[in-house]
Amino acid sequence: VVGCSMGGYVALSLAERHPRVVAALGLIATRARADNIGEKQVRGELAGKVLSVGVDVLTETALPKTLHGLDEAQSQRMKDIVGDQFPDAVSQALYA
Repeated sequence: VVGCSMGGYVALSLAERHPRVVAALGLIATRARADNIGEKQVRGELAGKVLSVGVDVLTETALPKTLHGLDEAQSQRMKDIVGDQFPDAVSQALYA
């Protein structure tokens, strides 16, 4: 099982809950601890903003923190991908 970013949280949870199912675990650009209370609050606030103003709030706030090392074309492509997502889905992913 391989998890990247938020998918790392999912992969860790799967390995913890079902250790016999996971023979190996790969974690990419994630961390091994859950968000603390302050981080959860920030994610919750961002999820609310996504619902109220749309996913573009991510391209202005959170996304620039994750695009280091990409050239302008790559950064724009990532912004376009995020911009095409449904606000409800993005919000729920942030809450999860």
